[in-house]
Amino acid sequence: MVTLDETVRRLAADRDVLMDRTADRTEEELSAGYRVRGGPLGHFCESLRDLVARGALIDDLSRYDEQRWSAPVNLSDGTSRSMGELARHVMTVPGHEPYWHAAIHLGELAAAA
Repeated sequence: MVTLDETVRRLAADRDVLMDRTADRTEEELSAGYRVRGGPLGHFCESLRDLVARGALIDDLSRYDEQRWSAPVNLSDGTSRSMGELARHVMTVPGHEPYWHAAIHLGELAAAA
């Protein structure tokens, strides 16, 4: 289980990696297909713009108050998760530590961790 402080630290570091990678890029560069060693960014991210959008999703999810954060969310596959579980899912690359997303896809986990 990752502590709240560690979660916040990881999210901030992950965001910093993404902001550094996207700074001063043109619209065309942000929208262009982006590949890392394992192929496309993954998790439905085919461009840096997609990866930024995924980060924005966690910002939207984090605006929920505590009661709504832990309330069940019914997903299209019939499962029900809390908003917190959904946020963790969104920000975690399968098979990796939670709350590292951009850093893993951009090959900068060691530097960010």
